[in-house]
Amino acid sequence: MTHRRHNLDRRERRALARGSVYVLVLGASVLVMIVGLAAAGIARAQLRSVTSAGDGSSAATAAAGAIEIALNALNTDSAWTSALTHGSTVGPLSIGDSAAVLTVLDPNGGSLVSAAGDTIRVFAQGKHRTATRYCSVEVVAGAIEPMDVLRLPMHSATGISIAGGVYASAGSSPVSTAGTLILEPGATLNGDAQFASVVRAGTITGSVTRLSMMPAMPGTDAWTTLTSRAIRLSYNSLTAGTLEKCVLSSTSNPVGMPNLLGTYVITVPAGQTLTIRRCRIDATLLVELGANSSLQLTEDILWQPRNSGIALLVRSTQPSNVSLSNTVAAFQEAAVGANPNPIWSPFQGASDQTMDDAYVPMVRGIIHVMGTPEVRVGSNFGLIGTLIADGAISIKESATFATDPALLQSVPAGYTKPRAMRPVAGSYRWETAETLTAAGGRAASIDIDLKLPGVGVGVTLPGVSGR
Repeated sequence: MTHRRHNLDRRERRALARGSVYVLVLGASVLVMIVGLAAAGIARAQLRSVTSAGDGSSAATAAAGAIEIALNALNTDSAWTSALTHGSTVGPLSIGDSAAVLTVLDPNGGSLVSAAGDTIRVFAQGKHRTATRYCSVEVVAGAIEPMDVLRLPMHSATGISIAGGVYASAGSSPVSTAGTLILEPGATLNGDAQFASVVRAGTITGSVTRLSMMPAMPGTDAWTTLTSRAIRLSYNSLTAGTLEKCVLSSTSNPVGMPNLLGTYVITVPAGQTLTIRRCRIDATLLVELGANSSLQLTEDILWQPRNSGIALLVRSTQPSNVSLSNTVAAFQEAAVGANPNPIWSPFQGASDQTMDDAYVPMVRGIIHVMGTPEVRVGSNFGLIGTLIADGAISIKESATFATDPALLQSVPAGYTKPRAMRPVAGSYRWETAETLTAAGGRAASIDIDLKLPGVGVGVTLPGVSGR
């Protein structure tokens, strides 16, 4: 009986031992499961953290890229400085797989820029998935800059041909054309040249440059502005269509009332010719040419614009031509039979009622021929300024052109570049929605599912890394 009980106890102890092992194994399994779940949770948290950091970096890159887009647009698109005002927004812009909105804030209000030294602040809000980042930069307006064509003695958008004569260029500014420069046999260009292509049988004494990008051509802004201020001259009031032996200035108009701004406009009827000779012009003249009509400058011309720097604007949409010649000899009052400095219109502050003075024939300022007219340069023509032509220029005789530094100091309206806008060093900074609102802007709701073409990928903010 005792022996049987002993065997039973031993079996019970073995069973209990096996149960304990099962409990230990089960506990270990539960522990492993718990640790595994915790690790998975940590991994998911880490993935969310990495993803969030990546989204934030992408959002910061989008905001930085939008700032660069704004800086480029401010310097290339006049609409940015003429149409946008304080608080204006631009966008959304698609930048890679992110999006951004720009806000422009001008502490002076009104249009973005009114004078050199004015500043604005450009805010950019970038978004990638659920992450949003803000940055901004202060931008300062530079001085008004002249168009590059004002640095050239002559520029044609179509082509220039030189035949049988000598073109003399003062200084180092090149003769320029966006078309073909043609030098006929025996022709000489004394100076530098830049062109898209060249046909050269003659001689160029200076440097030659083949350009792929030519200076921008001015538009018709000057014409539109000046015609609104001009007094109209009647072509029919001129004898045989000729303006001669007279002074045209802010105080003198031989065929009507003078314009105190010194600006006049005349229309030449189809098939007719306007001739200017033996006179002094201290004004800006605008000439509208009809079909197959002409403008001719011939001899004894002393021309200096009063204020604008623009001597002559010619415009036509029909076949027409402009001929430019002058006299090399002195402008003798007695020989011409005219007094260019009467008491009501002094020349360089001096006036008299005699006929014993002499003047050097010359034209100073901008001559701009818009549209279709061909420009023909004849004998002894000289210009201190710039000849600009949409059409072709042909030089048949000896002529002299030189740039006028005064045009670069006081740039006429219509001949300026967009005002340069440059970031202020050290003004880049990261922002928040609150600082944008406090500055007068507002945070935008950006649709991240934009299907717009990318306008800049991988742009980074100078000197700042994304957060």
